[in-house]
Amino acid sequence: MAAADHLGHIGDLEHRVASLCGRINALEGELAGVLAELFAVKAHEGQGLRSACHYVSWVTGSGRARASALVATAQHLSEFPATTDLLQAGEISLDQTAAITRTAPAWADDVMANCARSMTPAQLAKTARIHQMADLTEQARRADPAAPPAPPPVHESLLFHGLDEGGYVGRLRLDVDHGAEFEAALRSHLDVLWNDWKAAGAMGHSPGPVDALMRMVRRAADADAAGLGPDATHRRHLVILHVDVATGVGQVHMGPAVPTWATEAWSCDATFQALYSQEGRALGVGPARSLPRRLRLAVEQRDGGCRVPGCGSRIVHLHHVRHHARGGPSETWNLIGICPTHHRALHRGELRLGGTDADDVHGITFTTSGGTSLTAPRPTVSPTAEQRLRDLASTHTARRPEGGRIEWCNVIPLRPDT
Repeated sequence: MAAADHLGHIGDLEHRVASLCGRINALEGELAGVLAELFAVKAHEGQGLRSACHYVSWVTGSGRARASALVATAQHLSEFPATTDLLQAGEISLDQTAAITRTAPAWADDVMANCARSMTPAQLAKTARIHQMADLTEQARRADPAAPPAPPPVHESLLFHGLDEGGYVGRLRLDVDHGAEFEAALRSHLDVLWNDWKAAGAMGHSPGPVDALMRMVRRAADADAAGLGPDATHRRHLVILHVDVATGVGQVHMGPAVPTWATEAWSCDATFQALYSQEGRALGVGPARSLPRRLRLAVEQRDGGCRVPGCGSRIVHLHHVRHHARGGPSETWNLIGICPTHHRALHRGELRLGGTDADDVHGITFTTSGGTSLTAPRPTVSPTAEQRLRDLASTHTARRPEGGRIEWCNVIPLRPDT
């Protein structure tokens, strides 16, 4: 193939990519509009749903990243008409739109929409932060010229999971106080590694943040090996309850009373010891019990996180399908991994569990208190999806961000009224 023909073929393929992305973008814009209507009628506030992202992940079968972008777009659809018009026209992507709607003030809509025609999502996110800081500064100046701008609250999160192709990927989001403490600790460990590397003649690869993080992990493991970690962990997680055998109501040792559902939730997966009484009279002390580590490892590996469809949390408790107080054994078929929020909802009756065999991938079902089944994500492709794609105007073409270098000192936020 001649060079000119080769370049022409590449150009044709890239044009097809832009056309397909334009159709996808337009459909994402339409989907965001439907989700906005669902949010308006509070469809995402049902029992058993952790958040708007959990609802969108369940109803669309999306992963966390796409669900988060859809939520950010749908919840601010009316505040950013110029930006969402570009999305619905297919010119910009959902990621570009979400980078704007997550952070930028509404008054910057026209400016950000114009930037979206040539900037990548990362560049848009930084531009949005510049406008956000200008907005916070202006608010603080009007309220009290001497007061510094207060940063918005941050929803803290930690995502960490293995990749199908090998390796791991993670994302950490901390509030300002936790973030400053974490960064200081990381820098401290990095300084130690850096000084050791220089003292050794600066041979080989220089240490980086990952090396510092792994040093923090190993130092914690060293503390466990020295006998400090396990004892502290045991004392912290040992739950001692005084339980009335007649009512099932318990009281934390030298602490507050707890309802029956909390007693059962703790006894599912805590190092647990009960002191039984009746009418204030002590009857006896039950044996200290905790689930064997082998069971936890087996259930965590089998479930891969919270068993509730669409949740995805990797921090889990082990819940007895048939409670051990009613004869349920601590075996893998009677145990499921479930996040703390859904575990609490189960014992409160806000979420209902069906089925008896947890080892069967389809053996456990979940239903909200309103009767909505959460057994599996809803279908994401309707029978008319192919026809819907054909019906989209062929003029939908995605704009490819230039991705060039930006002189950020020249990015100056200007309000429309200035």
